Amino acid sequence: MSLYAIAIALLGILYMPLQADVLSRVKASGLGYISTGDLAGAFAQAKKAAMREAVELGVGTLISAETRVDNFSVLEDYILSRTDGYIRSYEIIKHGLIDQETYQVDIEAVVELGNLHQRLDALELLITHAGNPYIMCIGRDLYTYGEEGTRDLSATLLRGYLLRKSARFNLSAPMRIEDGSLDQAASVGFEQGADIVVRVEALVGEVPDSAVPFSGTSLKGLGLYSATAEIRLEALWTDTGEVFASLVHSERGADVNLASAGDKALRNGMEKISGKLISRLAENWREKMYSGRLVRLVVAGEFARMGEFENAFPYHVSGVEKIYRRSYNKGVAVFDIRCKETGFTIARDIAAKGIEGIDLDIVQVSPNRIQLQILN
Repeated sequence: MSLYAIAIALLGILYMPLQADVLSRVKASGLGYISTGDLAGAFAQAKKAAMREAVELGVGTLISAETRVDNFSVLEDYILSRTDGYIRSYEIIKHGLIDQETYQVDIEAVVELGNLHQRLDALELLITHAGNPYIMCIGRDLYTYGEEGTRDLSATLLRGYLLRKSARFNLSAPMRIEDGSLDQAASVGFEQGADIVVRVEALVGEVPDSAVPFSGTSLKGLGLYSATAEIRLEALWTDTGEVFASLVHSERGADVNLASAGDKALRNGMEKISGKLISRLAENWREKMYSGRLVRLVVAGEFARMGEFENAFPYHVSGVEKIYRRSYNKGVAVFDIRCKETGFTIARDIAAKGIEGIDLDIVQVSPNRIQLQILN
């Protein structure tokens, strides 16, 4: 191996993502037909049908109606017909005759969704379930050698890497920032209509010349320059200010001139930190998907109507598990609702069905926040 290759190899960094199991506990029922008095055969048929339904219910937490239609053959061929591979455990909680020709088995099963993610491209499913959030990448790069100055290459690279991972990412044009806090980044993103802002900053500088082990020479002696890119990335929801990713990464690059070495360090570093960001995005969306999310509900109206609204809301809007009143001040009540849907889905449900006895106007909607006005 040449000294040049050795030098480049010494500057590499290995990254390996981690994956956790995703489990769903469901109850399901199956029916079996009793042919010529064969109860054992009917029981086996009913149990198999119950296990298939359990997998369907587990998959149902992953997939929208649109995805079901688009990937129907995939679901049939690779998922619904392979129940054994996706049920971690099950318990028969009830079984018996419904009538002389029908046997029923009820089970409670733990469905392992990790394998389903691998089969169905988890990222695109999560993007759909999260409401296809609008993501803005903003950045600033500071170069400390040659003609010192700032650029916004990191934000452009980040957007490109995200699109390479999935064309389903809903991304705005990258924006350069000179300075600003996370609160300001959230404010800028919210004003631009973004649901998520990813802020990235990079410090690119020269690495002092160093000796190449076992070679008797240095990098510059080999005609190489070395640069480093120190990258910091934060991602947050603009409506709530929730920061769900805070990442740092350091990357080195070597090339025949300093500008190329710095560019290589930044590009390689951004590719690696982008992979980590995608993992955090998926983790955040998956957590909201399976564990339920809190959606902030801001309601303007008379105090006398708030109790009526609070009592009626969970019964008229599907997917709402619980509503918590947080405050009421100057005609505005703040609630948190625990649910398994995004603000967009809940708002669509309100618009379609309304709430009996209460005339509402939907003022503003984002994935994690809904603003309503009581009109009567």
